[in-house]
Amino acid sequence: MPALRAAVRKELQKLEAMCPASPFVMLTSLAEGADQLCAEEALAEGFALSAALPMPLAEYEKDFSEDGRLKLYALLENARDMFVCRASEPAGEGRHFLFRQAGIYIAEHSHVLLALWDGKQGRPGGTAETVEMKLHRAFDEKSEESLHPDNGCVIHVHTGRASGEPCAEAGKTDFLGNEIWLREVLAETDLFNAEADKLRIAEAAALPDMTKPADAGLSASTVESPADTAEPTEDPVMERVRQIYHTADTLGIENAVRFKQILKGLSAAAAFLTIAFLLYDEAELYWMILLCGFMLLALVAIRMIAKKLRCHSKYLEYRIFAEGLRVEQYLRTAGLATEAAELFPWSLQINVPWIKEACEAAVIGSTSQKKESILDSWVRDQKNYHYSAGKKTQVQIRRNDRIVRIALILSVLAYAAALIFEIRFGFSSGPAKLPEAQIGLFRTILKILLGSLSASTLFAGNYYGKLSLEETAEDHARMLRLYETAEQKILAEGENPELLLKLAKEELGENSSWYAYQSMNKPEISL
Repeated sequence: MPALRAAVRKELQKLEAMCPASPFVMLTSLAEGADQLCAEEALAEGFALSAALPMPLAEYEKDFSEDGRLKLYALLENARDMFVCRASEPAGEGRHFLFRQAGIYIAEHSHVLLALWDGKQGRPGGTAETVEMKLHRAFDEKSEESLHPDNGCVIHVHTGRASGEPCAEAGKTDFLGNEIWLREVLAETDLFNAEADKLRIAEAAALPDMTKPADAGLSASTVESPADTAEPTEDPVMERVRQIYHTADTLGIENAVRFKQILKGLSAAAAFLTIAFLLYDEAELYWMILLCGFMLLALVAIRMIAKKLRCHSKYLEYRIFAEGLRVEQYLRTAGLATEAAELFPWSLQINVPWIKEACEAAVIGSTSQKKESILDSWVRDQKNYHYSAGKKTQVQIRRNDRIVRIALILSVLAYAAALIFEIRFGFSSGPAKLPEAQIGLFRTILKILLGSLSASTLFAGNYYGKLSLEETAEDHARMLRLYETAEQKILAEGENPELLLKLAKEELGENSSWYAYQSMNKPEISL
């Protein structure tokens, strides 16, 4: 036992070291033996404890010895929550089925599974089966919803059974699965949690009356006790999801603003660089070469700042995270047991796996017991949003077109003036109507004017092009049509689960498409 406790403690400390900004939760069924040992070590490390029971407590405690039952109740007193795991598979019979459902739930909602195990096959619903489910993401029998990347991670602590022979390697640990993937997921999650904590502190400073939720910066992957919230709610999971949504939404907006500022800086610096070079080359203002150098340095500096801030990738990822949590709220409001993470498209699971893991961890707890209409709160709300956002995008497109059109007209006028000038004074073989010096001066001015207009047009178009306005407008139009159709279906057929799940999948699919084309708009230096 001392060797097992030391091994568990060491592994928990290693995870903490990897995620210094993140609170942790030990998700466990608190079964007598290994589960209780891990729960005790987790509490000693300052982890929160979430009790995912396979069946109601009154029935579950019949499996425990007297000492085990006393320890169970002592641990439950220190747990942030206790709930009975929902069934992921069609209803089955017997306790083994219920234990299997708890194993599925824990495997599905954990970033990494800590398995105290002898490495041998056991009974259905036991550790061996849970390890297999975690490693291969085969959580249930629903083929469509079971299509996940094979990236499950397990920390195997070699452990012998109390009723069997002693384990010669007791306390030895192995890592099973894709450790590189886990490290990347935990690093991205910890980055979000660090920024969430800064946001929470900033909001607390800006709002001394605490009108905002006290825990607006809760962890995306592992969250504090609902008891820490300012107001108790009927559904603590929903409250947690809303708080994390608020954080992801706010951080996404902040990074979107930074991203646009970076684009403006790059476009302006590139335009000034071009104009400065024209003045250096055509007007023979040789000191402009210094301004060219300064603009080049400015471009490099802006690009380095963009790379360090990662505002573009954060903007996209936090937006996707917020939208996933938005869908989760709708599904939970509608009383559906399906979670948004189960509906994530393959592309999002591959490109931003930490978000799916975070969404799964955010909803740990009991399923919703209430069912409310989502026609107004979801369908009509989103329909109105996409209608308004589409109109705003069209205004931006028209403004962009107007800028480019004006620049084009000015360029044509400047070209016409240059052509007339050259026909009048440049191509003529007769006696010059102007002194050679004046001809050279006018020619230089026209060259600089033409070059400056062309550069300004190019970089204005580049800035607006990076915003993907046309694609965004098409997205809004498509989503508007989707929600109009959904509204008609609901009014005709009611809010049936199949329709709502289809709607959720379509919204997540559109988010995936948005992420794909926006990912190509990185703030790069292209001259």
